Amino acid sequence: MSRFNRTSRNVPTFSDYTSYRPYLRKDFEYQCAYCEMTEASVFGIETFGIDHFKPKKVFPGLICVYENLYYCCNDCNRYKGAVWPSAERTAEGYFFPDPCACDPLLDHLQEGEECRLAAITKAGSFALEIVRLNREPCLRFRRKRQSVQQRIGDYRQLLEFIDPVEIRELLFQTLKELEIEAVECFGQLFDLTRRQHVADRGNVPARMVAR
Repeated sequence: MSRFNRTSRNVPTFSDYTSYRPYLRKDFEYQCAYCEMTEASVFGIETFGIDHFKPKKVFPGLICVYENLYYCCNDCNRYKGAVWPSAERTAEGYFFPDPCACDPLLDHLQEGEECRLAAITKAGSFALEIVRLNREPCLRFRRKRQSVQQRIGDYRQLLEFIDPVEIRELLFQTLKELEIEAVECFGQLFDLTRRQHVADRGNVPARMVAR
């Protein structure tokens, strides 16, 4: 299962790849393709840009190919840069996990204590080192995301067992406010019911998927 699915249809063809930005924002759910930080969590769209998944210096023919353009934060874009593994390294298993073809957090990385990521594959190790996914802003973001997810789950569970109307209404309002906060962490409102299997893989919190 891929982390991101390109949902934009009938995307026009542009000669300037920056013109694809509005479509990329939507397809990548207003968050970074690599570290998953959202626009809201890093102070707006000015801190985001467009990455060429296969670097334009190495693959000049893909400069304006939409499928090769990824929405990402400026920090990830800068760290990834023109880095691309050689054919030999790729054959050994060292490559950038493609979030449009897999879910890196499930398939190549694992979120552990203090929300630090650890590699579970060579590809995960490659991405973790090059893009610096354990840099402090990413850690703060993942910790907040984990906290918001846990609180939403707790409130939803409480709502199932509380009878007094006044208390239910108070909890419901609190939950709605918390779900608004979740948008900052996940790019859009998420549902706790999918991907619960992630939690079975250790300390990795089940991530929420848009409903």
